[in-house]
Amino acid sequence: VYCCNPRVEIAGKTILLVDDIYTSGATASEAARTLRRAGCERVFCLCASLTALKGQVTQMQRLQDRTSS
Repeated sequence: VYCCNPRVEIAGKTILLVDDIYTSGATASEAARTLRRAGCERVFCLCASLTALKGQVTQMQRLQDRTSS
């Protein structure tokens, strides 16, 4: 469960999420969704490492589609 600090104004801003490892995309997806609901204009995710799973590219494309809407 994620939430935004109400004392930090993020409405209309671009946010860069930084994570150590991208496995299923669940963490990045939920964090991005929370930021977008709080009014963030755009969210990008930068990961230091990618776990190679079958269908991973498709999962990353779905994450992009979900966070851009």
